[in-house]
Formats: sequence, structure tokens, C-alpha cells
Amino acid sequence: MSANLLYLEVYNYYRQLIEKGSLSKGDKLPSLRACCIDRDVSKTTAETAYFQLIADGYIISRERSGYYVSNNCKATTPIEKSSTVAFTYEHASYDLSTVGEDPNAFCFDLWQRYMKSAMRDTSRLISYGEPQGEIELRNELSNYVRKRRNIYCSMDNIVVGASTQTLLILLLSILKRQGMTTASVPTIGFKRYAQVFSDNDFTVGIRNKEADVIYVSPAHMTEWGDVMPITRRYEILEHSKNGHLIIEDDYLNELNYSKMACPSIYALSGGDNVVYLGSFSRVLLPSIRISFMILPDRLMDAYLSVKDLYDQTASKTEQLALCQFLRDDQLYRHIRKVKRLYGTKREVLFLLLNSIKARFEESDMLFGESGTEAGLRIKKANKPALLSWLIDHKIKCKVVDESWDYSIFLFSCGIIPLKTLDNIIDDIS
Repeated sequence: MSANLLYLEVYNYYRQLIEKGSLSKGDKLPSLRACCIDRDVSKTTAETAYFQLIADGYIISRERSGYYVSNNCKATTPIEKSSTVAFTYEHASYDLSTVGEDPNAFCFDLWQRYMKSAMRDTSRLISYGEPQGEIELRNELSNYVRKRRNIYCSMDNIVVGASTQTLLILLLSILKRQGMTTASVPTIGFKRYAQVFSDNDFTVGIRNKEADVIYVSPAHMTEWGDVMPITRRYEILEHSKNGHLIIEDDYLNELNYSKMACPSIYALSGGDNVVYLGSFSRVLLPSIRISFMILPDRLMDAYLSVKDLYDQTASKTEQLALCQFLRDDQLYRHIRKVKRLYGTKREVLFLLLNSIKARFEESDMLFGESGTEAGLRIKKANKPALLSWLIDHKIKCKVVDESWDYSIFLFSCGIIPLKTLDNIIDDIS
């Protein structure tokens, strides 16, 4: 039986035990080693099955303790389900649950001028886009990453697409041909990318140092914006020297508020055994779908052999507009503007969470160094009280359960206007 079918067999075995009630909420599952012995499978297969159980909400992982049946599994009680449903009320005055961009941050008029300019080049618009991306844009992107991330690469190594997931699918088609079969993601929070690996027949694990492909997001490691320290980046770089391929997703690096900017893993490696992924969806607008990847030289021949089999997924018009936007240094000005705005909003969000934290015992703020999100970790016993308090004050946010003892509430200050954030502080004072 193939490894993929084996992991599904283990997954279904424990899933059925949980759904039937043979394993109840809070029950501890066998350790990975015990699972390997009991089910006669490899450690990689056991890890993949447990990872999928975590991703689907059946079990949770407790550090240095093991794996336990989650209170959010299929067998949860109606009361626990209703507490979550009650929180998704529709009459919230303050929406801190939606991740997105502040309408006051984007230069709509300026972008429209660049789009109109691109539309006037009718001779370019009557043909399909280049599979690898428009040459002028790739040239500007090579200049951009050199100035912003100290990455030196040829425009010939850059591939443009509509999203990082789209580019990842293309990349995995190349890696499979080179015999790579295993992949690792940092945490269960990267379920979307784990699914892409799984759908492309990769066996997926969490922090598996022996995986053929190691996916990391150094500038945004958690939902609340933790940044990977330089020591950890060097550790990952050592894995690349051992033949493992590193995929560095530099998501939200432009909104990094660290006192000292950390260099990219690609720059540290000189481009060997590292694929760099970049995107403009958060720094510009989510609706502007342009991402890019930088391939190391050793993958270029494999890419060129399949390049013409894949259509370009990014809008040619938006590529031409972005090219000129970069050429005129407008992106640098825009980044400075949004960093000032979001930096101020992050400070107000910090005050808000600090005020909420003071009202509930045994709670901690989770405030990272990038992005526009922050978290509040609270004892599960205090979760109903916090939910009630948030509803009373018409504040809406996300709830993320990550351990047996604690719940994590995630707040985003991206879309909500700064003045409205100030109003929340006044309302709860």
C-alpha cells in the first residue's frame, strides 16, 4: 500500500474512534512512537495522519505532553457548539475579525491612472500574457528585491503568477519530477499550503527537518505576526545545504515592524536550494492578484521544460501597471505610507487588548512584529465570560483554539478605520 493510503488508513481509524465516542473529549491519543508500533507504520505516516486530524479539528497538540481529542471535534456537545455560533453575531458595531486593507491606505486614484495607462497599450492587450510573466515586470521585480531584500537574481529566474498558491502548484509539478515526495509546514496554521502539498501527492508533516521540501514564512510565522529570528534562519539554511529545498514565503515582509530587519533566507543562501515567494496582495490590495517566485539555477532547466504548458494566471494589464508603478518608485512611497498608518493602528490595538487583558485573569497578549493582527490567549474556563463581554461591547473577532487549556482570540485592525478603533477605547473605558 502507498504511503498516502497508509496515512489515510491511520487517519480514518482514529477519526472513527472519535466520532463513535470510543475516544472522548480530552482523551489522550497514543504517542507517535506507540502509533507506529500499533498500526505498523512509519513515523512519517503517523505524523501525517495526526497532522490531518489536527487540521480537521479532531485532535489538538499540547507541547511536551502529546495529542488529545479536541473539544471542537465532531463529538462536541451542543453547548460548546452554540457558544461559538453565538459569537458569530451579525450586529457587531466593531468588526475586528476581517483581515484586509484600510480603504484610506490605498492610493486608488494613482493606481487607476497607471491602469488607464496600461490599457492604452492596445497592441499588448490583444495577445495572451507571457507564461513566465511580462519581461518588463520581471526586470523591475529583480531590481525591487535587490533594493528591498538584498536578493541578487536574474529576471530570467523570476516567474509571475496570480497567487502564491498558484505558483506553488507549478513548483510542485517540477519537484515531483525530481523525485521529491515529502514536505513540511511550520504549524497547523498553514492548512491551506499543507492542502496544496497533499493534493499534489506529497506526504506532509509539521516541522519535519528530514522532509524533501521545507516551507517557511519567516516574516509572518503565526496568525498574530511573529517574525523568525536570525538564528532560526541560519538553522534552516543549514538544512538547505544538506540537500533539502527551502520554500521561503516572504509574506508581509513589507509590513515588518521589527527594530532590526532580518535578511531573507534566499539572500543568506546566495540563491542555492531556496525558492523565494513574494506577493503584493496585502501591501497593495487583495484584489490585485500578482505574486512571483524566484527559482534557484538548479531548477531552471526543469521549469523551462514545462513553462509553455502553463498559462499565465495574472492579469497582463495589472502586470504592466505594476511595472510602471515600481519603475516610478511609487511602491516605496506607498509602503512608507501604509506602515505609518498601520503602525499607529497597531498601537491602538495594543491598548485595546491590554485593557481587555486586565479584565480577565490568566490571559496573555500575542503581539507579533508584522502585519495588522494580534491575539489574546485566555484560559478556556474564562472563554464564555470573554465572549459575553465582547458581545456586550459589540466587538467581533475570530476564535482560534490551539491547546486544551487555552483559547486564542484573534483581532485584526486592518480594515477598521483608526477613528473607529479610538471609539472602541472610549466605549470600554
